[in-house]
Amino acid sequence: MYKLIAFDLDGTILDDNGELSNATIVYLEELLKKDYLLVPCSARTLFEYPTWFKDHQEIKYLITHNGAIIIDNKTKEPLTNHTLSGKKSIEVAEILAPVNNLITFNYGEYMISSLDLYNFLLPQNTPFKAGMFVHQARAYAYDYKYFLNLNDGITKIHVSLPDPNDKEKLYHLLKDVKDIYLASSHPNNIEITHPLANKGSALKFVLDQLNISSQEVISFGDNDNDVSLLEAAGHKVAMLNATSRLKAVADNLTKFDNNHDGVVDYLNSYLK
Repeated sequence: MYKLIAFDLDGTILDDNGELSNATIVYLEELLKKDYLLVPCSARTLFEYPTWFKDHQEIKYLITHNGAIIIDNKTKEPLTNHTLSGKKSIEVAEILAPVNNLITFNYGEYMISSLDLYNFLLPQNTPFKAGMFVHQARAYAYDYKYFLNLNDGITKIHVSLPDPNDKEKLYHLLKDVKDIYLASSHPNNIEITHPLANKGSALKFVLDQLNISSQEVISFGDNDNDVSLLEAAGHKVAMLNATSRLKAVADNLTKFDNNHDGVVDYLNSYLK
């Protein structure tokens, strides 16, 4: 008997415009009325979370920053705070910079990016670049090391990849760095976080709070940063539009992608 459904946001429960369809909203409302527990899990900050989730007090937890911070949805206060130190962030940046300096450091609700990233995002000739460039919480710094020397609490280091084929090369560069976790939420990025800042660890924390076993959980995802989320659940579902790496971890695949209510279609059939 399943009690809890965990799901990624972008590329999974949200469409490519970052929105919940009306069909998805209606179905999630029905699940809540049937006392299913819903746990959204995202790389997004709390500020970036869709209002629908934040307004629903029946949704007890919001997993943000790829699992670095779990929010009590009633009080909007953090229950966990797994972040990187400024020193560790500099160590990572110094390894990456000779190869790729398109770096952003997430600090709370804010982002500090390199000037190289600023130049890369101009012209804004793809939706990915346009969306990154106009992010209202982003600032560009000539010397981000100055900021990092003064601040800890980095929730995520985001590295943009002009060529998705460079991803494995950057993974290899960082493979021997201690006390970090490597993931990716987009073909054109990698993300570096605290070892406990992943969706799987965050979901396990929530399950402990609710006294629910992993075998009572269904989880959905679409990208590489959802691998740990699926591994923490008894029933693992990858979206039709998921990466090959995630599909290899999953037990099942949705019939439809995130733009065609793939999660709703799967649950409507499976839970019957």
